[in-house]
Amino acid sequence: MASLLRSPKILRVVPELLRTIQRQSSTLGSSIGRQTLRRSVLPVRENFRLASTSSILAQNPQSHGHVGQAAKADNEFRVVLRRLDDMVRRTGRITKNQLMVVFDEVCKVGSASPNQALLLIRSCGSLLPEVPSIERTELAHKIWDKLATMGVTYDVSHYNALLKVYLQNEHTFSPTDFLAQMESKSVEPNRVTYQRLISAYCLLGDIPGATKILEFMKAKELPVTEGVFNSLITGHARAGDMENARNILDVMRNVGLEPSQDTYGALMCALAEKGDIEGIEEVIQEVESQVGEIADRYYLSVAYSLATSGHQQHVSKILERLRLAAGFVPDTINLSLSLITRGQLDAAFSILKMFGARKAENSTGTESQNQGSFFIDTLVQLGTPHAVLFQYLDAMTSEGLHTSPYIVALHVGLRNQGGVVTNEYILGIMKHMMESGVAVRPHYFWPMMSAEANKGNNEGVLQLAKAMVDMGVHINVETYSKYLIPAIGDKAEMIVERIKDLGVTVDKQVLAALCRHEVSKNRLDSVVQLLNSFPDLVVVSLFRTGLINSFHRSPQVEPLVTLVNNLWTQFDDDENTGISKQDYVGGVLYDLVRAIPEAKAASLKPHLQLLFDKLADKGIQIAMQRFRGIRNLLDQIKLPMVKPHAYKLLDPAEVNSNPMANLDLLTNSDISVEDLESHLTELKEKDGNYRGVIRRLILYHTANNNYQRSIELIEEFKAKGYEPTGAIYASLMSVCSHHKRYDEAFNFKKQLEQADPHFRLDMSKYRPLICHLAKENKMEDALALVQEMKERDIGTDRQEKQLFHLLNELAQEGLTDQTQQVFDKMVTLELIKVNANILGPVVMAYIIKKDIQGALQCIQDCQTKYGVMPHFHEILVKLVEDGDTDQLQKAMDFTSHHHGDINMLYDLIFAFLSTGKYKEAKKIFETPGMVAKDRRLQWYAEQCIGKNQIEALENLVAMTRDLYGCDRDNVHFYLMQLYARQKDPDKCLQVWTTMQDEGVVPKDRTLRYLANVLRSFDRPVPFEVPQIMLDELPDGHLVQGDAVLKVQNRIITIAKSGNLDGAMSLLEEARSEGVALKMPAYDVMMWEYLKQKNTEAFSRVKNMCKDLEDFSLSRNLRNKLIMEYLHKGDEEAAHQVYDEQIQEGIAPLRSGMRHLASYYEERGNLDRLMEMKSKYEEKTGENFSMGKSILAAYIQRDDISGAVSFIEQELEKDTTRIRRVGLRSFFTKLIQKAADMQQVSEMVDKLNDRDIDGGVWQLLFAYLDCNQVEQAKAMAEKYPVIKEKSSGLIGYIISLLGRDSDMIGKINSVLEMDNAGDYLDKRTIYFYLFKAYDQHNNWEDAMKLHERMLEENVPVTDFNLKRLALLLQRNDQLVPFDEPPESINHYRELSRLEHKDNLTEIEEMRPEDEGSRQAHNSTD
Repeated sequence: MASLLRSPKILRVVPELLRTIQRQSSTLGSSIGRQTLRRSVLPVRENFRLASTSSILAQNPQSHGHVGQAAKADNEFRVVLRRLDDMVRRTGRITKNQLMVVFDEVCKVGSASPNQALLLIRSCGSLLPEVPSIERTELAHKIWDKLATMGVTYDVSHYNALLKVYLQNEHTFSPTDFLAQMESKSVEPNRVTYQRLISAYCLLGDIPGATKILEFMKAKELPVTEGVFNSLITGHARAGDMENARNILDVMRNVGLEPSQDTYGALMCALAEKGDIEGIEEVIQEVESQVGEIADRYYLSVAYSLATSGHQQHVSKILERLRLAAGFVPDTINLSLSLITRGQLDAAFSILKMFGARKAENSTGTESQNQGSFFIDTLVQLGTPHAVLFQYLDAMTSEGLHTSPYIVALHVGLRNQGGVVTNEYILGIMKHMMESGVAVRPHYFWPMMSAEANKGNNEGVLQLAKAMVDMGVHINVETYSKYLIPAIGDKAEMIVERIKDLGVTVDKQVLAALCRHEVSKNRLDSVVQLLNSFPDLVVVSLFRTGLINSFHRSPQVEPLVTLVNNLWTQFDDDENTGISKQDYVGGVLYDLVRAIPEAKAASLKPHLQLLFDKLADKGIQIAMQRFRGIRNLLDQIKLPMVKPHAYKLLDPAEVNSNPMANLDLLTNSDISVEDLESHLTELKEKDGNYRGVIRRLILYHTANNNYQRSIELIEEFKAKGYEPTGAIYASLMSVCSHHKRYDEAFNFKKQLEQADPHFRLDMSKYRPLICHLAKENKMEDALALVQEMKERDIGTDRQEKQLFHLLNELAQEGLTDQTQQVFDKMVTLELIKVNANILGPVVMAYIIKKDIQGALQCIQDCQTKYGVMPHFHEILVKLVEDGDTDQLQKAMDFTSHHHGDINMLYDLIFAFLSTGKYKEAKKIFETPGMVAKDRRLQWYAEQCIGKNQIEALENLVAMTRDLYGCDRDNVHFYLMQLYARQKDPDKCLQVWTTMQDEGVVPKDRTLRYLANVLRSFDRPVPFEVPQIMLDELPDGHLVQGDAVLKVQNRIITIAKSGNLDGAMSLLEEARSEGVALKMPAYDVMMWEYLKQKNTEAFSRVKNMCKDLEDFSLSRNLRNKLIMEYLHKGDEEAAHQVYDEQIQEGIAPLRSGMRHLASYYEERGNLDRLMEMKSKYEEKTGENFSMGKSILAAYIQRDDISGAVSFIEQELEKDTTRIRRVGLRSFFTKLIQKAADMQQVSEMVDKLNDRDIDGGVWQLLFAYLDCNQVEQAKAMAEKYPVIKEKSSGLIGYIISLLGRDSDMIGKINSVLEMDNAGDYLDKRTIYFYLFKAYDQHNNWEDAMKLHERMLEENVPVTDFNLKRLALLLQRNDQLVPFDEPPESINHYRELSRLEHKDNLTEIEEMRPEDEGSRQAHNSTD
């Protein structure tokens, strides 16, 4: 061996470097303790840092999947790794639980980086000193095998780490088998591998085996390090050859290596295993003379070897040499833990006692007396017999190491239940504590009870309770509430009996806990029964919080009233605290309202109203201050209508005793303006302080723009000597501006600045003032106000929009100079960022002023300064309409100069298209050399879509058919979008057919869009929908970069393309790789599956994501699901979706409710409809809007009486429901069915007698819907309200537009009702009749209407004439009258300005607006 070691071929490594490295990796024989105590903390900490971001991402860069997964895992492990790092740095050890947390996270992710694998394997050795060696090795094997199944590729570093764990755990294994295993995996051993295999042989005393490894190293010319020599010392010693063990030091010197303290430490440990204390003393003397003082960790390592080798008697002699230097505490603790796991308790305790000596030396008299909690912790976790455990605990107390070791032992036992630490073991500690006079608290039993409850072992909980009773431990309320009562059963009577069986007397605490339990289960009736059975023992205040929280979960008014009444009657005013019963009960109600979530407030409104009413009936009153709080809370949760009910709980005498002081208790609905004025008069007579009243009146009148009274009040306010606030002055400015009294507004502004210089007016106060000054041409003052806005920083989130409106208001007056100056000032002050939108009013001012030349010049300036030309298209349209060829030529020259001839031609084409001059536009397209400009065509197509210009876009598509370079798919695609907005799938499909005719190959985008349109209308798709394939997406694996976002976007893109199989494949792949997808990916998948009517796949995806934190199904998704289930005839599934949504307090969308209600309506399933209604109104607090389905179901059953009764009941609850109950539909169905209308007529009469005229109107509309004009006439004669409020018929007509194919006939029916012209506004009706003819392209009847209006002397507006002229021109007819010269948009704007208060009667309605208009104007 010596000759082998002296071989000159062995590479020598610098000894000092070796010592540094080997301090963390040397594997000495019998080395558990030595390695634990001698390892350097820094290298161990670096082991943990291997899992940091940089090292993880550096691993295996060629592997796409593992790089991303490792990065993701690292992000999740940062906190726990930092905690482990800190633990190792401070203590040199970790706990098994901490290691398992990291391992479990790796298992969840399903992958691990090589460095993470290395971290886990290395941590199974001496870093776990409190875990027995055998268990540590088993854990290492478990982790090794699990990581292998995850696909982790092990390299030589992993095998070396496993070797080190084997050595630290003294695990016996075959080195040759280990090498064979590495060879089978094609892993080449390195120097560290051979060095650790030598250590393995040496631990067994197998010098021949170690020699074979050395020969391998010699053959491979690997260096022999100091660690090898240290291992050989251990090997020779364990082989019984101490002489050669000592000679190793000479061999080292011969090869140029000077023995270090590590080498001498190995020799001392070898001697310690033999019990040679004299030899150890000799080595110590040699080291101290040649090397210097020996570090404490070497002495501790020697002590460990002595103790574990059966030579405990020498341990104290070694420990005496300790200098208690830095690092002493963690090293000593680790040694002690290692000794405990080896069963050397006395030796471990002797080491622990050194803490007492160190404390005595360093004590300041103020530090904690407790030492050695780790010792107790380990003893308990190992299940040390009670006799032994108590012996050491008592010794710790007597030695002054710990003041409360039994408490620590108990806590450790409770924290580590299971295995050897059983309930009996823990109870044994408690019993000994009581015998020793240590108090045992009730909560000490909670962890055991919790564990038994989690296992479902209710008897185990009761046995623990019995043990508490037997030990004399009082069972408190919390113990009953949390554990005993839930374990006993669900009925209060049974619970009481079982508690008695435990030997417990039923007292206030038992009943308080029982009441808490019943309240948590929302069983207030049971609590009331307990109150009746035990009136002297039930104290409601003990479960007040639960009672308060139960209300919003499950409102039960009657029992709650009983319990609150008990609080009221049992409460005695506390003179010490000054709390009265009014204040206390008011506090309960305040907390009850405060606990109501805003989302549930509407549904709880009726219950809250009933609660306050019933409490008031009981004579219960609350303090005024509590009412103020409740009032404010009700405003916050949007329940102001409940305040009058809460007001009933006030003592009227107390409120009225000081009306002025209590004025704020009355809401606006409680006290009218007249009452306030009366209060003001009364206070004036008494010469009282009426500042609050008059302030309130000022704010009221200014808000309602009552100028005269506002001025009177502010004069009184000032005359009394009261100082107005900034808010009062600001409100006065508003009312003055509204009435165009700008001088007064400026005066109030001046007064405001004097009274409160720091008060900031908002932009709405400046706008009218600036506009007024500009209109008066006082530009210096106007610009000064703009400057002031800047100086006072009057900015808002919508600043640009506010300033746009300011400019636009000036522009609408045609104030060109003023608009320009204000704009320039804003630009100079940087109040705005210049863009085409904000420049728009500057140009628009010229257009309004009809100064087209000025507008063109302004646009030129805009182009020169800012590079934009706002409203250029509108100007060209105006020039084309006016036929102003000179200005048009100038405009064309300008745009040609700046944007080129082709763009100039496109500007002209778009102007011709917008004015209906299609022939002229077509001629330009046919100009030789004309080419397509796709971006320009796209811009105009988007303009057409935005302005709903169907005809213009249709002509554009037709004209560009032969245009060179035109993207025909693109223009057809925009036309398809416009038809889709019109909800016309047939025309969308026609576009696709036209493309086939032209030979245009649709792009995948176009086909996907068309397919989605057809599916949304439940139309079949007559072509195969192109799908986005995986290889079409950008290259890159699932988890590179921002993994989750990339994967989600890919899944969403593929799913929306219709390739759901590909999306599902990608989704499953991502889940298998541990990518934590968020809800949007699943949401899109579910939505797309529903579009394909695949409810089974929908459910599969839903099950995948239901455990996500952000899991939720949107209202739209549930709505679609209901309709799909109904389409399949699965009534139960649809109703279940509806029920689940209702139970969550979410109101379903109307369309889904309508489909479900219609389904039941068709089948006459009245019971289900009534169930839907009841649940909806109970959970949402809103009125059920499907009343017409309920009435239709009554008709299906031929139960007219039942329907009438239902209507009357609904109207008794709320007369406003008459507009939502579905009367018009109900009446129409009865008329169509020729049913007996007697009961209906009687009901309408009764309602009309009560001044509820909604029934009259609904019946009238029903007759008109069924073209029964005579009956409608009869109603007009019978019910005067029809003639008095004839505008209701205008609303009826508006509801028909765009929605009723027979709207022309029905408008004529309305006209027929009043042949004499007594009460109908024929001018307005004719306006809508013209509109109807225009929509139906019926020019013949439109001309007849024109003639009729002339005969009847009904004025024909320019708007109607222009509409009629355009209708005639579309049908190639001559216009037999003078056509108004302006565009129809011009006359529309004039009509808007003329009829500002009735815009709905002159506005051009777009189809998407019709539904909302009908809801607003129709009385159905």
